[in-house]
Amino acid sequence: MKHPPLNQEEQDWLDSYERDEWVSINNAETRKKYQAIAQSTLHAERQVKISLSERDWTLIQEKAMREGLSYQAFMRSVLHKYITGRLTEHPGT
Repeated sequence: MKHPPLNQEEQDWLDSYERDEWVSINNAETRKKYQAIAQSTLHAERQVKISLSERDWTLIQEKAMREGLSYQAFMRSVLHKYITGRLTEHPGT
């Protein structure tokens, strides 16, 4: 399967990796968290296509990056937490 060309952000991540700027995770709790995220990514059962405003898309990418996740994993995590009741709206929002 041929992959689409990388966008600038993806190319920056790849370049960073190739410059050996990444370090292994030594913290067992953090490692377990990311293993669970990776595992859930492997078991995706349905694909959903949605349209987002440019502003929302940018915010999602920024938040995902701060969390150390791909935007897909971040969005999947947010949706899962919301539908399972672990993520709720703040009063007044």
